[in-house]
Amino acid sequence: MDRLRLNQIMNILLMPYKERELINEDNDYLNNVRCAYYLASKAIGQSMVELERQEIEYKKGINKLDYFLKNHQKLRINSLDDTKQLINLFFPEEDIIRLFENYGEEKYKECINVWYIRNIFRISESLLTFRDGKVAIRTWVNKKDYEGNRDIFDYHDALNKVEIWNILSRMVVPDLFVAAFYVISGLTDKEYLLNQAGNVSLADKELDVVLKKGIAETHMHFNAGIHYLILWEEVLNPYIWYNRIKFGSLEYQKPEEKWILHVIIYRIIMAEYSFYIKDEIDLCEYIAQKYGNISIEIYEVLHEFKEGKQIDKKRVEQIFLYVVERWKLDYGKYTENNDFLFESVYRNEIMYSSVAELFFQIQVLEKFRNNPTDVHSMHMFIQYLRVKNCYFESCIQSDTIKGVRNFQKYYSKATKRQSNDKKSYNRRIRAVFESQIQNINLRKMEIRICPPLFLDIEHFTVPDKRLKYDMKCEILLSIKDIFEEYLKCMRELLDKNGLAIKEIDKLRDQGIAGVPAIGIIFHFIKSDFLDNRLGNACWLQNVSGNQFYNKHILAYREKMIRSAMAIEELRSEIPFLNEYIVGIDSASEEFLSEPWVMAPVYQAIRNKKITKPVIKGTEGEFRRIQNIGFTYHVGEEFRHLLSGFRYVDEVIERFGYKAGDRIGHAVVLGVDIEHWMKKNEVVVLPINEYLEDLIWLWGNIVYEKMHLPVSMEIIEGKIMDLAQEVYGDILGITPFLLYQAYNEKFKQYHYETFRKMKNNININREPGVGNHFCKYYDTETSTGIFWTKEKLVCTYFCPVFWQRFQKTILVPVNMQDAQLYQAIQQYLIRKIERRGIYVETNPTSNSVIGEIPGILCHHILKLNSEGLDKNQHNSTLVTINSDDPIVFNTNCENEIAYIYYALQHNNYNEESILRWIDKIRQFGMDSSFIRDEKKPSQQIQEIEKILEEIEAYVKHP
Repeated sequence: MDRLRLNQIMNILLMPYKERELINEDNDYLNNVRCAYYLASKAIGQSMVELERQEIEYKKGINKLDYFLKNHQKLRINSLDDTKQLINLFFPEEDIIRLFENYGEEKYKECINVWYIRNIFRISESLLTFRDGKVAIRTWVNKKDYEGNRDIFDYHDALNKVEIWNILSRMVVPDLFVAAFYVISGLTDKEYLLNQAGNVSLADKELDVVLKKGIAETHMHFNAGIHYLILWEEVLNPYIWYNRIKFGSLEYQKPEEKWILHVIIYRIIMAEYSFYIKDEIDLCEYIAQKYGNISIEIYEVLHEFKEGKQIDKKRVEQIFLYVVERWKLDYGKYTENNDFLFESVYRNEIMYSSVAELFFQIQVLEKFRNNPTDVHSMHMFIQYLRVKNCYFESCIQSDTIKGVRNFQKYYSKATKRQSNDKKSYNRRIRAVFESQIQNINLRKMEIRICPPLFLDIEHFTVPDKRLKYDMKCEILLSIKDIFEEYLKCMRELLDKNGLAIKEIDKLRDQGIAGVPAIGIIFHFIKSDFLDNRLGNACWLQNVSGNQFYNKHILAYREKMIRSAMAIEELRSEIPFLNEYIVGIDSASEEFLSEPWVMAPVYQAIRNKKITKPVIKGTEGEFRRIQNIGFTYHVGEEFRHLLSGFRYVDEVIERFGYKAGDRIGHAVVLGVDIEHWMKKNEVVVLPINEYLEDLIWLWGNIVYEKMHLPVSMEIIEGKIMDLAQEVYGDILGITPFLLYQAYNEKFKQYHYETFRKMKNNININREPGVGNHFCKYYDTETSTGIFWTKEKLVCTYFCPVFWQRFQKTILVPVNMQDAQLYQAIQQYLIRKIERRGIYVETNPTSNSVIGEIPGILCHHILKLNSEGLDKNQHNSTLVTINSDDPIVFNTNCENEIAYIYYALQHNNYNEESILRWIDKIRQFGMDSSFIRDEKKPSQQIQEIEKILEEIEAYVKHP
């Protein structure tokens, strides 16, 4: 089904659980309409005046609902009638009015929450099942649901349940449906939650056999590796909010955070009530018995939460402090390593290695099933879900807006900690490991972290030798925290399973936890700074090569080069470290920094002057040093196809890539050319970007013998037209000269060029006279007003020309060029195949950020269909990864499963699919920069030795 259409359907179905506006009960427009209709039906037989009044109220409700739907950005509706039909499909008017009548006039306003709860159960039964003791996706349609009704997704030809799950799990957090499935399955005893952490397995039996051979995660940003339920535990930590109130530092960063205190109060009270109290007393009676004199105030706060109308912030804070202090008296000291419910109500359940949120939701939902008349508690629970989903709406990315810039907003919120102290930072590191070891088939896990860069001025006032040592210490300290928390995570895991340290290998061998071999990838951030547009960023300021006081592109690049070289030197100075620092990467927006900026960083790190072949171990033995691996985010997003192609080619050709190196995403290599061209009839981009696209194309045709269906005269004509618009006068400029200057950009140093050109500069000359090259340029020199390669190179570092380069132009995309773009795309695919370079794909990320229509039509088959499609012959080395688990609510195993189901959806036979998936799985293992699949016991020994060496290195300069 069309991705937009499926999003519309799921947005309507899930609307009651995720819309921020609905937290205020007056804004539950659907309920208002149903209530107005109910009152109008009750007015029949009464006076005409009353009937007309109710009809007016009903029309008002319809108009408000229409306004809400029309302005709902994520719906992007085609017609109001279509949307109303969807509403009536999932919230049928006749059935809900009958529900109102059954509950009577006292409860009708809230009893729509009974329907909301009912739909939770229907969704969970439609989408989930048990497979080998694990909660898994149900891909088939139920004949009847638990109530004997039609499956809520009984449109199997149009609605693929795997695609539904991919969308649903990024609209609302799916642990709710896991809990509901346990309840409708009658599995509410605590032992059934053994090792259940809220994950849903997407692999069927056949795929699971393949995955058990072991998978590798080769593209995951470490900060985003946390599971969302661990993040929710952190958000609801009562002591964080308790201390903020006590120290007067309570400020809300997000709109939904103003309800967090209410949520914590509700969660504490509802957990105790659901766990300890049978149905003979209601929630109000329980609160009265438990809290005595303060019970009225507590219930008022809960009632305020239920209505979504906050009145007195100070009063809520006082009640919160009282409830937390009472809770501390009841349960004793709290340790921050666990959810506070595991320290209290569920303290005997922590042994089951599950999560408190599942216990909580199962208890509450079971209570609702046993007592379906408790509509007030249901209403509060729905409010709880709304606040929770609104919180995660800013962390988990939906399909609304494409591009890395939009993604970064989600990434920054998902990775932001509740506290900035060291203890919180270390806890987050350990939480990532706790999240990832839940993937029991994970054998290798590369984690991407940023290397430290000295951007402040004072560091460059110290001698170079001291600077290098300081930088190395910063690098070592950044990985020291990671290694220490990894060891703590292992020890906690052993304690939970009653194992000694020497028995740690059993965790992996018995399928208790993944315990993968770990490797660190340092990834440099592509950045653009204002300094590049200001006068003090002129190339004249960098003639000496020692100007580090600003963030100009040359200074920033030099700092990255120094950091890269320090990383490589450390790998040959500390035993075993080269087996744990395994690669470098560069990430963030491609538009901010083109590959020429990063090329010298990569060239510097693979330098025979600093790379060593062997290192002496701690026990006198010699060990070979494995080469550091290269990967680079490229071709993920692009303004024009030519830009995407150029960036990919520049990385392969200019970075010193070898067989076994990798590129991240490379969506441009798999994009459907004709589909993209129809969507982008006119492209908006900076003029210099398009100029360099054409220069790159010209150079490949002339020097690389790229055979393309295009006229060189046309390309050269476009190049000269654009050059004239950029440079004004073009005396001496030719495509050849522009190509020479373009090549120079990829070099590490330009200081000789700068010094040579400075000889032609007269800073005492009246600026602005003439319009050639530079306002201080003396046209009486030997080159006069003719352009040279050196002049063109200097323009790349000139604020005046930088602004000219950024001038926005419109470039038409002609369908007759489809053959040209297809030829370039195929040329690059073949080049990557020949070079033995891997492409890291990330299915959900690619479909959300990049130019991929949906999860079931991912471009991976365009890169490698060997063994599947006889009509396609591409055999690029590809891997499948998660990218950012928290942002896309996924993991590596599920990403492989999405591609597995995509192949089934495209009607390939099962034997071919399994063989192909096994091949791609092995590509992941082989492509990992972590060479050996080390056992946990070996890793622990080596990491302990590395930590000892780090401590000694930092102490003794």
